[in-house]
Amino acid sequence: MSAVSSELVRKLRPDESPLIAARDELIRRGFEPPVISDEWWLDVVKASNRMSNHGVYVPEEVVWGAWTFPLPHENTHGGERGKYLAWTALQLDWSAYAEEHKICSITHPNVVHDFIRRFNGLEEICLSNPRHVACYAPQLTIPEFSRFLEPAFDEAMHASMGHNKQSSRLECDEEWCLRHPTGGGYQPSEIFQNYFSGQMFAPKADGYEGFENVVWLLSPHSHWLPEDARKILIQGSLRSPLWLTGGTGTYFDDDNALLSAIQRASTPNKFKFTKRIRESLDQMVEQALATLKLDSDVQAISDSFVRLEFAENYLQAMSERRSRKSTN
Repeated sequence: MSAVSSELVRKLRPDESPLIAARDELIRRGFEPPVISDEWWLDVVKASNRMSNHGVYVPEEVVWGAWTFPLPHENTHGGERGKYLAWTALQLDWSAYAEEHKICSITHPNVVHDFIRRFNGLEEICLSNPRHVACYAPQLTIPEFSRFLEPAFDEAMHASMGHNKQSSRLECDEEWCLRHPTGGGYQPSEIFQNYFSGQMFAPKADGYEGFENVVWLLSPHSHWLPEDARKILIQGSLRSPLWLTGGTGTYFDDDNALLSAIQRASTPNKFKFTKRIRESLDQMVEQALATLKLDSDVQAISDSFVRLEFAENYLQAMSERRSRKSTN
């Protein structure tokens, strides 16, 4: 045990010690922690000082990652502080699992629900923070996938309907656009943006790159989505730049034939799919499927990409954006 931990335990009565209270709370919840002297507890104490996973923070290392929530008993002392440390330990456990197994917007709802049930306390904290869940797993906001979260989602959606919106066309907050009967007034491109990337100050979800999300959408692996929702997301992807710009540049470096052709073409009618560009697209699709760990027909996905005119729609959207800027 560190000198700080020893002094803390010595000064407080056993029922007041945060570490002992944390240990007892974890045991009560069926989680068997190491002995108090183990360095694991130092990691828990360190993690308890992280900031909530929303907003903008620099450096990012001080922030919790995906599938993390505002924890109960924050800013408490003594035994109550111990409960906060216990929740910190529980959250470290489930967030590490979510990161390792990539629990995100393309994960089948059954797998997401199994994940939530797997970890002690996670179902409880999901019910208390429905907006966080909607950011981490937007597929659960679709009514047929909500299950135990249905009342919490409905309450949050209806509460958001009373907020002042930026535009009169919006009927709810972004998180609930796929739950709202009419899409909440959002355009397909906005729905696509929210589903795969979320909003700037919302909780951050660790998903896949923009092009990988499109490959998933065009593959049979997305067919568990209701057909209407899948069509809206595909339609939204056509008018969104995220498939081209979202991510770390894994697919669209300076040597990429598709990117080079798009950059050379200022309008849709100046873009043409050549044999070289199509070969580049096939390689990108194959690479994306490998990253996604999915087995699917590369040619079929590439054919859909070409047929739906992703490149041409991107160029059209950029042309319209330039026109709007020039008139403002």
